[in-house]
Amino acid sequence: MSLAIENARLHSDVLSKMKEVDATNLKLAKTLGKLTDSEEKVRSTIEAVTEGIITTDLHGRITDINDAGMKIHGYSAKPELIGMNASQLMAEEESVESFQN
Repeated sequence: MSLAIENARLHSDVLSKMKEVDATNLKLAKTLGKLTDSEEKVRSTIEAVTEGIITTDLHGRITDINDAGMKIHGYSAKPELIGMNASQLMAEEESVESFQN
């Protein structure tokens, strides 16, 4: 097989693979867009409820808290709570309750 024919075949293969990659990237972009929209809806719902909602990692460290949760626990800024172990909030509540009784 001549070099020109081999180059033409390789060029065709590369173009074909590029089209596949472009199609995959388009699907990924659409999926990411849907995921982002879904995340925004969930976040809006969490912020709209009057109950405190706290999310934690597997070690119990706070990763997010809604405004109601901050208000319930007497905080005004998320950075004060992010990274804190959620058990500390329960300990604070129990301390306040014990003090009041």
